[in-house]
Amino acid sequence: MLKKFLQGRALNHPLHPMLVHLPVGLWVASLIFDALYLVNGNSFFAVVSYYSILIGIVGALVAAPAGFAEYVDIPKNSPAKQMATVHFSLNILAIALYASNFFARSVSLFGAETVSGPQFLLTLVGITVLGIAGYFGGLLVYRYGVGLRLEEQKREETPKKAA
Repeated sequence: MLKKFLQGRALNHPLHPMLVHLPVGLWVASLIFDALYLVNGNSFFAVVSYYSILIGIVGALVAAPAGFAEYVDIPKNSPAKQMATVHFSLNILAIALYASNFFARSVSLFGAETVSGPQFLLTLVGITVLGIAGYFGGLLVYRYGVGLRLEEQKREETPKKAA
């Protein structure tokens, strides 16, 4: 029952793609705010980036179980399973990179009010890993149909014949 909930079956729409937009958008925003901070030095941008990273981490941790619920249904030893494993691993790496970035900013002398070169580099590496993971996620849906339940939908939409 939990797996069906996490897969979004009650919504008749996969839940994972709906949930990933928040962390992806926030992490892209963190890159933009980091760049704005580096251009003009206004600490407001560094603070907004810091909280974008934090809320993105929380959002990713919410989206991950829904993705895992889809992952367990992919047939073993299939090309889709191999690609999903890469997608899964890259997303774990992205979360780890952003968590490292967040904690580096949390313990720095000036806290969230600055962005150092290494912190900006972590943001760049994180967004790159996230983009590659997203590419594989798109392939999983559009090439292999992961998360699509077309046969179930056809059965539900087919009118039942009167006996």
